[in-house]
Amino acid sequence: MKKELVAAPTAATSNKAKPLPLKIIALTHLLKRSLITLEATSLYGDTALHSTISTLTHKHGLVFHRKRVTHQHRHGRSVYFTRYTLSDDSRETAEALVKHYKGAEA
Repeated sequence: MKKELVAAPTAATSNKAKPLPLKIIALTHLLKRSLITLEATSLYGDTALHSTISTLTHKHGLVFHRKRVTHQHRHGRSVYFTRYTLSDDSRETAEALVKHYKGAEA
């Protein structure tokens, strides 16, 4: 009995699209609005928005405005978060980055 060789799936032959990186999902939201960690967690599961912003800043050269905001939690105490807003100067680069990843996804 002959054994058939089956090629391992490759990116070209696989039907499964690779999931978008977290930084691209974040950037998709940041192109529309500002975010704090609580919102990022609720919207798409990013519990370390500060790390995502750091990657986008240091590896991709994007600029973000940062503003400290107060949030009152359910027990009445105040906690502080940083609200990140994509700089207008970085919008074009951010849009190109999202387009690159989303184009590679298809």
